Amino acid sequence: MQLDHDFVRKVLLKIESCNNPGGLGTQDLKSLMNDNDKSFNELAYTIQILIEGDLVSSKVSWANNRPTYIHPVNLTFKGHEYLDNIRDNKIWTETKKATSKLASVSIDIMSQVATNLISRSLGIN
Repeated sequence: MQLDHDFVRKVLLKIESCNNPGGLGTQDLKSLMNDNDKSFNELAYTIQILIEGDLVSSKVSWANNRPTYIHPVNLTFKGHEYLDNIRDNKIWTETKKATSKLASVSIDIMSQVATNLISRSLGIN
């Protein structure tokens, strides 16, 4: 399954907007999935990858090689850092444009490109 960077950004933004310190729960996850025309498998896969990348804290429960439940999801410090780099719509658009020349790009590279664009826009670079 491919990782959808636009969906990753939407997931992180939704998690951050959650006012529950326990994390983004089942209802919000389902609405996120439906609002973005994603299957439960796609949502679970995205959350699992974000867990593995230490961008979110949560757990995906599996049975018979299928996701069955996504526990409440919160951003980690690293997740906040990445989201801070890609939050701005202009920076996000420019980041995607800069990386579109390649077949695939990691989240770390996306973050570095966004960081460089932010630095350049602030006159730091």
